[in-house]
Amino acid sequence: MNIGNLNPSSCLQCGKCSSGCPIAFDSEHTPRKIMRFLQWGITEEAYKSPFLWLCTSCYTCFIRCPKKIEIPEIIYFLRREAIKNQLVPDEKFSYYRSFREIVNQKYRITELNLIF
Repeated sequence: MNIGNLNPSSCLQCGKCSSGCPIAFDSEHTPRKIMRFLQWGITEEAYKSPFLWLCTSCYTCFIRCPKKIEIPEIIYFLRREAIKNQLVPDEKFSYYRSFREIVNQKYRITELNLIF
């Protein structure tokens, strides 16, 4: 799978991305596993991964990657594709959907809008 200039197939599976990830310990999947799904062509599994929605976009994975693979950009791409293909489970990610709807309507967000 090649996503523009993002190339998951060049991932060495060294694990540096996952070892630095602040949420990897609390997620079923890790950046390394997402890269492996993409290398093996198991894209639907990658789209359905809870990690996509837990990723904090801290870019630690990119900073630690010896191949400088832009993993956060790949995560963003997978999020967009999951939404487009309706592969986002409603029960787990309603907060993300609400956030996105408010931003689409008002072009900005405040925490107060998320309460109602």
